[in-house]
Amino acid sequence: MLSDIVTLKVFSENVTMREEQYHLTQKEIMKLQIITQALDGTLTVRQAAELLSLSERQVKRLKNGVTLEGPSFVIHKNKNRTTAHGLSKAIREKIIALKETKYEKANFTHFTELLAEHEGLVTSRSSIQRPLTDAGIKSPKKQRKRKLHHRRKRKEKAGLLIQIDAFPYPWL
Repeated sequence: MLSDIVTLKVFSENVTMREEQYHLTQKEIMKLQIITQALDGTLTVRQAAELLSLSERQVKRLKNGVTLEGPSFVIHKNKNRTTAHGLSKAIREKIIALKETKYEKANFTHFTELLAEHEGLVTSRSSIQRPLTDAGIKSPKKQRKRKLHHRRKRKEKAGLLIQIDAFPYPWL
């Protein structure tokens, strides 16, 4: 997602003007423009709700937030936060180092089991797979040979192929 630095002139409570910089995505810039148009009166709440694909109640909430807190209100609050359940950077680096050196021939599932058994690192296979694929490491898989499906030979003329019904009871 692209992020742009937006410089906005903000009026504070004591009516002094100051410039603040925000890192907004394109979606947040569009949302802020529509909300400011709704605040100016060029758009109605209903029109802004249709443009943003939100309910009128949410547009009113956004208008309220922008007037009280400023343009930073449209920025997602989880931006630049680490996940609560994610692996730390040190553990990610340890996983990559172990995979490249000690357990290089193991596939991702077996590698996860080996980490739990020998290294004491108990996580899910997907939590192990994500940092490894981000580092460009692929799971070694044995490729099975595909079984060839042999087609029957064509008859010289149409109608020569005999088709027999193997059903034991008479149909007609």
